[in-house]
Amino acid sequence: MPKKKRKVITEGARRSGRGSERVYAYTFSSYQRSHGRYPIKVGMTRAGSAEHRITQQIGASNAETPILLLEISCDNAALLERSLHRRLKSRHIPDVPGKEWFRTTPEEIASHMRSLDPRHVETLSQGMMVLIGWLLRGAWMSISKTWQLLCWTVEASTRSGRSERRRKRRRMLERAEETLARFAILVMVCAIVGTCALAS
Repeated sequence: MPKKKRKVITEGARRSGRGSERVYAYTFSSYQRSHGRYPIKVGMTRAGSAEHRITQQIGASNAETPILLLEISCDNAALLERSLHRRLKSRHIPDVPGKEWFRTTPEEIASHMRSLDPRHVETLSQGMMVLIGWLLRGAWMSISKTWQLLCWTVEASTRSGRSERRRKRRRMLERAEETLARFAILVMVCAIVGTCALAS
């Protein structure tokens, strides 16, 4: 009797967290690499296991058996999935069906997950890395906001300086026009007075 094909390979999958919902990551053997980034799908399910959800997605006709890499149990899978997708946005693979495929590694996903939810920290070194990440992000945000404020201040002062220069130029033109008009009137008065003097 032929051996029944397994629906999902789960050996070696990292499982963590507590809760009734799941965020999971899987790939296929043709994509998987021992080093470096490769295509991984990050999805979620509110009911049942990650294996059941993956089987539903790919169906029975798939040539390759999917490999479950991570299964994270939590209380709000939709929020955690959205947050992970936002963190992995720069790694998104555009030319595949769906928006959930990223060129990443299980370690990178787990690292993002720990920084999003510290309950998934397993060792002291991971906790220290999460803390350092938070501090660096806080410092970067402070520097970024200060830089934006400085740029806005310079732009505002330059804009007001430009407006002031325009106002001065306009006043100079108005004064020049007034002086020219007065001179023209004076010349006309002198011409009329001269014409009257010659006539008499």
